[in-house]
Amino acid sequence: MHSFLILSILITPNENLNIYSSASCLCQCHHLQSTHHSRSHPHLVNLSFHSCCYSSVTNYPRHSSPFAPSFGRIVFQLFSDICPKTSKNFLCLCTGEKRTGKVTGKKLCYKGSTFHRVVKNFMIQGGDFTEGNGRGGESIYGGYFEDENFTLKHDRAFLLSMANRGKDTNGSQFFIVHVVFGLVISGFEVIKKIEGLKTDSASRPYADVRVVDCGQLITKSANDGIFSN
Repeated sequence: MHSFLILSILITPNENLNIYSSASCLCQCHHLQSTHHSRSHPHLVNLSFHSCCYSSVTNYPRHSSPFAPSFGRIVFQLFSDICPKTSKNFLCLCTGEKRTGKVTGKKLCYKGSTFHRVVKNFMIQGGDFTEGNGRGGESIYGGYFEDENFTLKHDRAFLLSMANRGKDTNGSQFFIVHVVFGLVISGFEVIKKIEGLKTDSASRPYADVRVVDCGQLITKSANDGIFSN
């Protein structure tokens, strides 16, 4: 069983330029195309079940209208058959269905969080919805949870992985290293826009890349690629 997640991101100017951390990321090697994923991961072809999460991205000055046009969407496919616990954590953090964290007391949801680290031709990193600087975050299981497995390797662009502080310290942050549990299937142009943003010496974008909405989408039928909220 596979899930598809869509992540929406809002870009606004950033006033704090000295924050850095390690958070979740996406690999962005542009010479690799999405078609390579199905060749190297044959289980991605002919899916019988489609579920998705969504989020919208927009680019506007911090003090301008919050109703600016959407900057774009990123769609993630989760490998819930290979990493069920890790995939469930990400899915629930997109939908916000688990409500309040046991450790931080913060709402367990990516909505409103930022991608606080962007390294061109390498990755974008986010998922810290408690501190916003890579030092926070929490899993739906309370605090950290263990590394599920390392079955999938970082051998392609646009893979979705957990970011952590070491062995068995997975929370909510995602990255292109450590446990691979999904990949981007749509919104590659959005990722390229994000990685094109100017950053400070700590790789934090001068313009905030913010998740303004996120959740789960389901395909209208098992054989098409049409998503519905």
